Amino acid sequence: MTNNKNKLRAVIVIAIAVVVFNVLAFVIPFAKGGVFWISYGFGMLAILAQFFVIWLAFSKAETVKSKLYGLPILRIGVIYAVLQIILSIVFMATGIFIPVWVPIIPYILILALTAFGLIATDTVRDTIEAQDAKLNNRVSYMRGLTEQANGLASAPVEDSALKAALQELYEEIRYSDPTSSEATQSAEQQISANLTIIGQYINGGDTASALRYCTSTKELVKQRNRTCKLSKTSPT
Repeated sequence: MTNNKNKLRAVIVIAIAVVVFNVLAFVIPFAKGGVFWISYGFGMLAILAQFFVIWLAFSKAETVKSKLYGLPILRIGVIYAVLQIILSIVFMATGIFIPVWVPIIPYILILALTAFGLIATDTVRDTIEAQDAKLNNRVSYMRGLTEQANGLASAPVEDSALKAALQELYEEIRYSDPTSSEATQSAEQQISANLTIIGQYINGGDTASALRYCTSTKELVKQRNRTCKLSKTSPT
């Protein structure tokens, strides 16, 4: 429903711009020569191009964050439309004094600059979104480990020492660096395997083995965090 409302608002705004531009173009007694019609055509092109700009800015937007990434694209389109309309009106007013080729040059230049700007901004947007997706994937693994450890810490364990060890292990994982990397992948896989083994020992009532694995897994988490820290501080 919200998307439909936004589309309707966009259509209304563009329709208003078309009406206003046409009123200015045909109510004001401009000389209807070649300069006028070229200026009128480029003005209408700039307004109607906003449909494409809006599509380019928000067609791939699925979240609020991705919609924000589309705002610079929309800004370029709006600046182009406003600038082109102003130039069109100016050249319509002075068209009787200038040859046809004079307005064509700035019209083509700002159109080309706008196209380059849209392409460059869209490319930057895609790069940022790809980096965000990569970061989310790198963070999601540690989130999974945290949930796995939290499940163990919340398990109904009667032994107080094991209960405390499970809670400490959970806290160690919870406050670890959330970003995974190739350097920490092996340790994280081993941590996940250890957590599964701890759960099996708890279900089997083997408190001693569960405690032993809690201790070794906690050390493995610390080792993983040291590796993560070193990978961030080492020169690339």
